[in-house]
Amino acid sequence: MAHLALHKPGVVGVEPGRAAGDAGLRPAPTSDSGSPVATLLAQLRRMLGCDAAAVALKRIDGVSHVPFADGMSQAVSSAFEIPPRTGIADAAQAGGKPMWTSDYLADDRFVHSPRLDEAVRADGVRAVIAAPLLRDGAAIGVLYGVCRHSRRFTPAEVDLCTALARVAVVLLDHTMRLQRMHAERAELEGENGRLHVTLLRSRHLAEAHGRLTDMVLGGSDLSAVVNVAADALDGTLLVRDPGGAVLAATGAVPELEDISARAKWAGAHAARTAVPLADGVWAVPVTAGAEELGTVVLKNSGQLGEFDARFLWAVAQSVALILVLERDTAVVERPLRDELFEDLLSGSVSSPRHLAERALRIGIDPDGPHVVLVLRPEGGEQGKAIVWASSYAYRKGGLRSPRGEYISMLLPGSDPSAVARAVSRDLSSVLGHPVSVGAAGPGAGLASTARLHREALRCLKALIALDRVGSTASAEDLGFVGLLLSEERDVAAFIESALGPVLCYDSERRTELIRTLGVYFAADRSPTRAAEELHVHVNTVSRRLERIGRLLGPTWREPERTLEIQLALQLLRTQDTLRQGDAAPLGPGPARR
Repeated sequence: MAHLALHKPGVVGVEPGRAAGDAGLRPAPTSDSGSPVATLLAQLRRMLGCDAAAVALKRIDGVSHVPFADGMSQAVSSAFEIPPRTGIADAAQAGGKPMWTSDYLADDRFVHSPRLDEAVRADGVRAVIAAPLLRDGAAIGVLYGVCRHSRRFTPAEVDLCTALARVAVVLLDHTMRLQRMHAERAELEGENGRLHVTLLRSRHLAEAHGRLTDMVLGGSDLSAVVNVAADALDGTLLVRDPGGAVLAATGAVPELEDISARAKWAGAHAARTAVPLADGVWAVPVTAGAEELGTVVLKNSGQLGEFDARFLWAVAQSVALILVLERDTAVVERPLRDELFEDLLSGSVSSPRHLAERALRIGIDPDGPHVVLVLRPEGGEQGKAIVWASSYAYRKGGLRSPRGEYISMLLPGSDPSAVARAVSRDLSSVLGHPVSVGAAGPGAGLASTARLHREALRCLKALIALDRVGSTASAEDLGFVGLLLSEERDVAAFIESALGPVLCYDSERRTELIRTLGVYFAADRSPTRAAEELHVHVNTVSRRLERIGRLLGPTWREPERTLEIQLALQLLRTQDTLRQGDAAPLGPGPARR
């Protein structure tokens, strides 16, 4: 006897390659009491007076399963399987004729399975009739009639069950054909849906490609084009130059500095196609003929489809066109740009109005904040550095001028230290050598360019003199050295940078940390002598020094910091003395003779 206690009657489904013959059957996810097989089972129960009825099908591995049943309890789960060559089903199929028993558990004619017997016992099954389901003389399963009381089946009932088994085979074949048709229809509908999605995607990317073309021909900059492309690809895009410096980006992309990623990156240029760099990260080369201009990197959340790959390649071509156009435009405008920068550096500028007109003509903002840098490549390759600086300055809306071993640059920005670090990082990546950069600014208006250039050059020379070749610095970064280098010495800013937290603490709490600090240094850093001078206990001085350390940071006792702190204290004392002198009343002037 096969799997009997399963579920309510339902539509069967095809499980390819599972049952003998065309296919196996499995319960459908939803029940359908109006199915032909369910109707047949209900008729069998009514005509034979059975408590339940079921159909069991044999799979190619000999295991029987029940795809649908009527009137059974839930004693056996739908995952229940009957091993081959066991139960009344095996006897009926082996002999090709119906078998019946008035008490299955007590009948020793059948090979009993402990698991099946347990299920039969739990469901209260006693009498069973099983007629084989024959297709072309081969048994594919069994039709069951089940009673929960002991009874005998008459020959007429056996003949009726056999006839219903023949009808069941026809209904099963019909059901399987219908299910195959439904499956094929579902597959076709799914394929149609996929084709529809693909068509919509291709149209979307084609429209985006058209927008990119219009933007490139209309003179849009690289950042705008990259943003449109990233939106069309539903991902993050960035463009790198041949040295790896980022030219434009719409977001963060995983670091790809490991050897294997760089090898794949190089493979993108060799293959002239998109290559995967990491999970969900793709690269496409940017080339103009045989010249390598950079790489477009895409990060998305899935695989790169055919149309997406083609569009990404088109994006790389658009980027190449923009870079070539920028370079050509820079070449055409170079005389005007070089002439303006030389005039600014020499201080021989024309009227403010004329200066603004010249700047605007070549895309320079005459009123915006700007910084001036002086670069020195430390590994030679001056020519390559000049070409890079020309392209970088053009993209950023700035200027550049080679001057001997140095390269001077004017760039928009309000933080000279940050701009210097960015330039040094990107150029060092291209050259493969460190780059020293002195910076000054920000300047309000182009007329301050000459002064800022002198300050930036002094900062660069100070870096070299201080044995900090390959680093960057502005006057602010150099501390008191920068104060000396700057033409516009901002003493207040220097004092604030050295002693700001302590001054603020004294002002808010009316403490004497600044006075304690001055006395401490005057006492040759001796807390004991400082305590005597301040007329306090030495522990008080120690606590004040601990508080100063928390305010100024753990490095405040290092030589360079202490030198800055002492200079700031001296400047602070000088300011106080001058203020006191200004406030003192003037005495009578000399008597007139």
